[in-house]
Amino acid sequence: FKTKEGNVYQGDFKNGVFEGYGVLVTSNNTKYIGKWKQGDLQSPADIEYSDNRKYTGEINKELKPHGQGKIVS
Repeated sequence: FKTKEGNVYQGDFKNGVFEGYGVLVTSNNTKYIGKWKQGDLQSPADIEYSDNRKYTGEINKELKPHGQGKIVS
């Protein structure tokens, strides 16, 4: 599924929203990987940045690292 912002989602849907396991790749090539519930990515999740850093841990509603997690470059 491609959004109007140019993001691409591959994964499960339910009632037209992201639901279940999926990967969202943004237009700047950041990947958000994990379980989605009613369109929101749930903690913990994985984030793979375009500069090859990888974050695994808790996130907030804005898909930013928040709380405990680990980042590796």
